[in-house]
Amino acid sequence: MKTKSESLFKDLRQTAEALVSSKNGPLQGEHEADMKKILHELHVHQIELEIQNEELRKAQRELEISRDWFAYLYHQAPVGYVILDESAMIVQANQTFADMIGAADRDLSHVSFLQYVAQRDRDVFLARYKAFFKNPAAMDFEVRLIPGGKGLINTKIQGGRISWDSRLTSHGSGSGDRLLISVSDITAQKQAEEALIEVNDDLKQRTGEMTALLECTRAVLHHDFFEAAARRIFDVARSAIGAVSGYVALLSPEGNENEVLFLESGGLPCDVDPELPMPVRGLRAEAYKTGKAAYDNEFADGRWADLMPDGHVRLDNVLFAPLMLDSKAMGLIGLANKPGGFTEDDARLADAFGEFAAIALRNSNTMQFLEREKNRLAVTLWSIGDGVITTDHEGRIMLVNKAAEKLTGWTQKQASGKLTGDVFQLFDEHTREPCDNPVTAVLETGNPVAFSNQLTPVGNEGAGSGFNVIGSAAPIFDHANHLTGVVLVFRDVTEQAKLEARIVQAQKMESIGVLAGGIAHNFNNILSIILGNTEILMDDPESSFPGHACLEDLKTACLRGRDVVKQLLHYTSKAPAVRNPEDLSDILENTFQLIRAGLPAHIDVHKILPDSPIIARVDVSQLNQVMVNLCANAAQAMEDKDRGLLEIVLDRVEIGRTEFRSSSDIKPGFYARIQIKDTGHGMSPDIQQKIFDPYYTTRPVGKGSGMGLAVVHGVVKSHEGAVSVDSAPGGGSTFSVYLPIVDKPNDSERASSAGLPGGHERILLIDDEPPVVKMSEQILKRLGYTVTAETNPLKAIERFRSEPGAYDLVISDMAPAPVTGDKLAAEILTIRKDVPIIICTGYGERMNQQKAEAVGVRKYIQKPIQRTEMANIIRSVLDESTG
Repeated sequence: MKTKSESLFKDLRQTAEALVSSKNGPLQGEHEADMKKILHELHVHQIELEIQNEELRKAQRELEISRDWFAYLYHQAPVGYVILDESAMIVQANQTFADMIGAADRDLSHVSFLQYVAQRDRDVFLARYKAFFKNPAAMDFEVRLIPGGKGLINTKIQGGRISWDSRLTSHGSGSGDRLLISVSDITAQKQAEEALIEVNDDLKQRTGEMTALLECTRAVLHHDFFEAAARRIFDVARSAIGAVSGYVALLSPEGNENEVLFLESGGLPCDVDPELPMPVRGLRAEAYKTGKAAYDNEFADGRWADLMPDGHVRLDNVLFAPLMLDSKAMGLIGLANKPGGFTEDDARLADAFGEFAAIALRNSNTMQFLEREKNRLAVTLWSIGDGVITTDHEGRIMLVNKAAEKLTGWTQKQASGKLTGDVFQLFDEHTREPCDNPVTAVLETGNPVAFSNQLTPVGNEGAGSGFNVIGSAAPIFDHANHLTGVVLVFRDVTEQAKLEARIVQAQKMESIGVLAGGIAHNFNNILSIILGNTEILMDDPESSFPGHACLEDLKTACLRGRDVVKQLLHYTSKAPAVRNPEDLSDILENTFQLIRAGLPAHIDVHKILPDSPIIARVDVSQLNQVMVNLCANAAQAMEDKDRGLLEIVLDRVEIGRTEFRSSSDIKPGFYARIQIKDTGHGMSPDIQQKIFDPYYTTRPVGKGSGMGLAVVHGVVKSHEGAVSVDSAPGGGSTFSVYLPIVDKPNDSERASSAGLPGGHERILLIDDEPPVVKMSEQILKRLGYTVTAETNPLKAIERFRSEPGAYDLVISDMAPAPVTGDKLAAEILTIRKDVPIIICTGYGERMNQQKAEAVGVRKYIQKPIQRTEMANIIRSVLDESTG
């Protein structure tokens, strides 16, 4: 095929040849011009031709490059290209396909494509290949090829029909339709898909396992009791692992038996009682000992199958997983009869289910323990004697224990959700001013608060009157140290306050007693001097002595002063009660003198005493206390009156069997009756019923302890007597005390002053008061005794030690400084144990007759002592020691 340039060049050449032939001679004139023109055109066309030839060579080079690049791309394509004829013979194939099937040469023409197709895929390949030629369409399917006759590769075949011209290649022959296919090696893709499928299957399995384990978590969280949680965990485990039957059992502490909680036979016959304990052996023992799941897929043919009890469900395979708590198996999950048998994955999963069951068991045990502790703490909190109230972080009441209910009058149900200020208020017990709420203070500061105030319940019909409380409010913090509420603990200390007041009063009385003892000691020494010297003067034979007539009055005054001191000491004495037959008239007379000075001036006191003695066996100090309490009570009843009358009456009465029915202790017979009458405001019957109760008082706070009449009742009852009251509002009151009468008079009768006994024995006299020593020495010498006097007890001991046989009697004061009389007596008795000793004292708390005899002292004398009594005692002691 000629190009345009070649045709043009040929036409010009022919034109030039024609011109030359027509002229047949040299070119001249116009012919010469034409010739030049032609030559010019030829020259131009020659140049054009050269240019075109260069472009043609360039295009040819580019075409060759393109052809080579296409051939390279064709043969190096990532997929194999194959042209097949209608009988699946290879017409042409690229290098990629040749490499794919392991052919040494890519020239595979006239080779059947079927010889590279896997035997099992050939029929499918041919069927689809023939169908394609009958009904042309895009071809797309997968087929396995055999590279070099070894192994298999997975390929994807895609392609379509093309028209084929054999002139396009040096290899093919003939023309017609051919099949151009691409062959892609998808072996790696297939492997990846299979791996993905395997991963998906594994993920699906793991998801199922996680779902099962999550369900176990729900079972642990939602069930407090182990059996319910264990049942749910077992059902999940049986489903996840694919077992048909099984059970859950708890092991004995020794691990040698298991107690079946429940049994699932999976529809298979089983009539074994699950409550019967079963011995732990075989696989169960292995799981128990190792702490890991164990399984046997040939259990039915093993030796342990023969030991199964009759009626037990048939077991083809079994698996046991332990419930491990603190490295010890506490129970077992048993699974059985899984189709196909158990695997290691099943064992691993069963261990996980066992762990959840163990957690459920621990939780159940913990919940039971916490429930028991909760109940115990609730009972403790409910039973505690102090009031306990707890609030939330807003100060609203959450809990009120029994004591707090009783104190506030609010029940738990009534108080719940209320602010503490709506339930009670605190006031200063002295000023009655409102006090800060301790709950509010704790919520504001986060610090504990102590309080001691008067609590007054409010806002409830059940609330009572105010009372004194002492308590504390403390913050309640959670585990994150956040303030979540307040606990308020308090107690009623009203009675304690009263007791403290009584203790203070008792301490005052004790101080008064100590003071009275000291005064009595000194006063009795003074009275001893006065009385002794008075009696010495009264022995003066000079009847014309100017003061002789006054000495009897002086002696009487001394004796009266002695009785007053003795009465005071009786009232303040802490010595045990000593009941002796006493003339009640004398006691009342002395009491009258004692209490008269302490009564207000507007109260008149009258006493009506019998002419003849009325004797009763009483403790003088206790009876004095009874009289003082009754008289003080009467005076208080008349303190608002302009004038009042207190009357003391003593008489003798007979009580029959019908009187005092309220007291079963008093017996019929003759009684001394002491009546204390007042003209006060009187009492109503209901007050009269409670007047003798301890701590009961109608007086304002601080005006009375409520113990005065209770003491009266206790003392009188201890004397086998009774006390009654007769009163009416506005009509005054009469308190009557009944004491049994005795026939014997007081044994301690005064000795007659006539014929004073004396003697010639030697007496060692010791007293640190020189006037007392001087007076006593004079009296003893007048009685005929030889007296050696000492004011220093240490010198007296040394004097006695130097001549222990020189003395027949030792008389010592109880408190000669610096040695007490009992210690002095003990020291002298170590020197000579048979010497008689008499102790004299002005205050008898540290010494009485019993204490004196206990240390070896023969006689104990209370100062001041009359000369006649002294003479009789000395003589009796000396006669007893020599007799």
